[in-house]
Formats: sequence, C-alpha cells, structure tokens
Amino acid sequence: MLRYFLKISTLLLSLWIYSLEVATVDGELIFCTAGFTVNKDKTDAVCKKNDLNNVKNYDCPYSRCWCQNHHWTPFTGCRLKKSKIKGTSNQDCAEYDSLPDRTFSCRNPAGVDYICDPSPGSPDIPPMVCDNCKQGK
Repeated sequence: MLRYFLKISTLLLSLWIYSLEVATVDGELIFCTAGFTVNKDKTDAVCKKNDLNNVKNYDCPYSRCWCQNHHWTPFTGCRLKKSKIKGTSNQDCAEYDSLPDRTFSCRNPAGVDYICDPSPGSPDIPPMVCDNCKQGK
C-alpha cells in the first residue's frame, strides 16, 4: 500500500512541476517593437518591446513567434550594411534591433545585414509577435 502511495505522490508531484511556468506572461501577446533575435539552433528567441521608453526583454520559444504566418517581418528602406551603394530595398528581416538613430539593423534569412527605416510597429511594418514568453533581464 505504501508503495502505491509513493508512486501516486511522485506522479502528482511530477505533473505539478511540469505545469509550472515561472514568470510566464500568461496569454499575453508580446509585440517585438524594439528588436527580435534568435539563438543559433533556432529554439529560443529574445523579443524586445518598447514599454514607455524602456525596453523590456522577453525570452520566448522561437516556434511561438510569427509575423503574418512567417518567421520574419517585412522592412522597407533597407540599405546594405557597410556598403557605399545608396539605393534601398525591401527586406524580410528574420532578426532586427533598434539603433540609437531610430533606424533598425536587420538580418534577412540568408544572413545578410542591412540598416532599415522605418521601425517595426509603424503602420507599414508589422513587428514579430510572440506568446508563451517569460520576462527576461
């Protein structure tokens, strides 16, 4: 009898621990208006959100981040980084980060870096949106 009690207790404890999500932002969609980066194995992402002129970081599962059913967001007005060519192009940015001059660094899915303007969240540029995130540091 004691053996069954221990097995059931262990099972219930395991289920309780599994269901815990410490500091999870429950049910909230996080709009990555200040930046979005992905780790090398594409399992986790950092979503940066402007919140009253402070940037808050959120750690999110990459599989839970989308922009219009894509793992990238469209940017306009992009210039090839460190290039003397003055023309601009539209880019699909898989990663982006805000810069002090109100432009954004952008890395497209091919890994090519650009500097883009305007910012995601403006009427023309939808940001990446994530859920199941935990507030980072």
